[in-house]
Amino acid sequence: MHTQQRHAMTPPGATLVRTVLALALLCGPCAPFSPAGLGKRAASTRTRLRGIQEWRDADFPPPAAAPRGIRPGATSEALPRRVGVFPFDLSDVRVTGETKDLHLYEPRFLKLFDDVMESYCGVVAMGLIAPSGILRTAPLCQVDAFTRMGAGPNDGIFVTLRVVGRCTITEVVDGGIDAPPYLVAGCVESADVGTMAEEDADKAELAADAVENGFLELGRLEAALAALAPADKKGAAAPTDANGEFRAAVAAAARAAEHTGFVVRDGDGDAQERRSVADLTALSWAAFGTSRALAGDKLMALDSFDLLERLRMAQGVLGERRKEAAAKLALAKLQSDDQTEDEDLFPQ
Repeated sequence: MHTQQRHAMTPPGATLVRTVLALALLCGPCAPFSPAGLGKRAASTRTRLRGIQEWRDADFPPPAAAPRGIRPGATSEALPRRVGVFPFDLSDVRVTGETKDLHLYEPRFLKLFDDVMESYCGVVAMGLIAPSGILRTAPLCQVDAFTRMGAGPNDGIFVTLRVVGRCTITEVVDGGIDAPPYLVAGCVESADVGTMAEEDADKAELAADAVENGFLELGRLEAALAALAPADKKGAAAPTDANGEFRAAVAAAARAAEHTGFVVRDGDGDAQERRSVADLTALSWAAFGTSRALAGDKLMALDSFDLLERLRMAQGVLGERRKEAAAKLALAKLQSDDQTEDEDLFPQ
């Protein structure tokens, strides 16, 4: 987590204290999606005519100052753009392919949502708030669906955001006395950098194989652990299938990653025996898009602009999860054996 805090941004001409105060005053945490409101929701509105492609084509005012300290993933040819920012705790971070449900009811967030749909093509950034300020690398989301309700205290707008990319925040837009009651940032869209040589492509294949096999093994360990749970706790102890969740995350990341750039391999290679770069990219994000990934894992992936590096990160994180599951399984087996011995010595 501390590696992320190094990249917290101080807007041009402002102090970090001002940034934190502005975020606290204008952009308090978004209210979570409320399942209780599902019963009276109307049919959801999907936003197919708005999205990341339209946002890229839109004309925005030039930044107040030349962008400074652009991150490696923000390519030089990328144009600075404006984006509305929803503030989130670090624990709410999402990666490409994941979704976040919100229930918006405060006037400032209702206004932000309307402006996002009207002026920003349904695209919004997840402003991740660290103790030292806002992280410069932010998930870039598009409004996937929304439902407007009435004007009561439990109504508002129910929104589903889907992460479709990343951006580097370069400035906090200062609108003066006419500034909207929410945060608007200047940003540059970010993507993986560099080309993938043949040697690295082979390494990426091996890492991807390790990740896929790792989820299979993790699923086996978790299933064995659930089978040893006491009879009255089996339902609560049974987790979602690790491999099934991972495969679903791969599909979601593949759909979202169609909107992002990919690194290009040097050389032709054997297309029949290798995954495509798009497949590797989706797999690298999906490894961090399951319930097994912690917020710190996701933040680490979000800050990586190298595909091979991210696959190796996923391999390492998954190895830790498997070690944890194996340790829990070994302990459960010992407890089960002790209980069996007690039942043999003291039959009921």
